[in-house]
Amino acid sequence: HAGRYLALLQAAASPDLAQLPALALAQELIFWRGLASAQLLLMQDAAPSVPLGLPATTATTWEPLLTQAITALSRVVNEAQASNAAHRLLLLQALQTRHHGRPQQAQAMLVQAAQDALTQGFGLDAGLSYELLAPWQGASATADPLDFLEAARQAYQDCHAHTLAARVQAQIAGWRKHLPRTTDWDAGASLDTLAVLRSVQAISSELDLAGLVQRLLSLIIEMSGAQLGAIC
Repeated sequence: HAGRYLALLQAAASPDLAQLPALALAQELIFWRGLASAQLLLMQDAAPSVPLGLPATTATTWEPLLTQAITALSRVVNEAQASNAAHRLLLLQALQTRHHGRPQQAQAMLVQAAQDALTQGFGLDAGLSYELLAPWQGASATADPLDFLEAARQAYQDCHAHTLAARVQAQIAGWRKHLPRTTDWDAGASLDTLAVLRSVQAISSELDLAGLVQRLLSLIIEMSGAQLGAIC
């Protein structure tokens, strides 16, 4: 999974994407770049002795990228007051807080991010937050991960993201069969990133801006399990 997150970071660094205005499309890139960086950091934290197969200098870029994403989303929240930015900012801050060794505070922040997302009507982001919480519980045994997986499934189901809901249901079935518990090292497996990252890798080879936007829209549609989509 580390290589997939790196592919996302490389695609998001495309000069063509950097020229886009700081609207919905740019916010998606900021958020997913921050999320990928955070997940790589947490993977390294959970298994520092397990080689990720990456250049030694690569890891030094993850925390700055996460900090940059948090700073950028903070500006969006403070200046543009975008309704979908505040809970995503809190999500990234929660991951950063966990990386800094404060798991209980991070959990409370991520729960709040999920609740805020639901209040604002962003069921996909709520589901994502709950999915991220589930393996944390498996590692710490402070709560039942099934509670968070059930919440994620319901959030996805309510916004008709049936593919995502079915994937979470499969995770729930695995827990109920007493399969080995997930840790932060393989927390990336709880996210449906495979389809997303296939699209992101294709983006890096796209030279035409119109084609680039179309590929990004396809990425978002595939990630959400939707049949149609539009960027306004």
